[in-house]
Amino acid sequence: MTLDEAVIADARALVGDLRKRARSALERMSAEELAWRPNGTSNSAGQLALHVCGNLHEAIHVGFAGEAGARDIFAEFEQNGPWDPGEIAARVDGCLGDLDAWLAAASPADLLGECVLPHGPKREGRRRRRLRVALSQVTHVAEHLGQIVYVAKLLQGEAFASLSIPRRST
Repeated sequence: MTLDEAVIADARALVGDLRKRARSALERMSAEELAWRPNGTSNSAGQLALHVCGNLHEAIHVGFAGEAGARDIFAEFEQNGPWDPGEIAARVDGCLGDLDAWLAAASPADLLGECVLPHGPKREGRRRRRLRVALSQVTHVAEHLGQIVYVAKLLQGEAFASLSIPRRST
């Protein structure tokens, strides 16, 4: 196996793990839990899920594929639900599936090539290597998935079943 094949295989494995965990976490939450926010300046799990999808869409379809598209990042955080847990889980799964499909079809040249992401701190385009963008998407999703899982654990308490290794009972 070459290094580029290993990078792609490992990135796809991580995306696959995120897909399973995201789907499981989001499907376990109620519509009310998806819309819950700890305070007025925090985001809900549903808003974070929409944000993850917006970010993935922008990277894959606009950045990698060069499709036209204008993202309203602020609108992702203005929606307040209610969201159907199965529908929002399927939406996130589909967005992560798009990343997996891109990685599956990517060549070393694709990974090393650059793309321009239209969203940036000053709203100007950012030129980035596609490999960096793909890996950034994996970490970005993982960060927000951690927030979503924490909200689910907070709201469900002892009823929350672990997504990985359960705590040892005493």
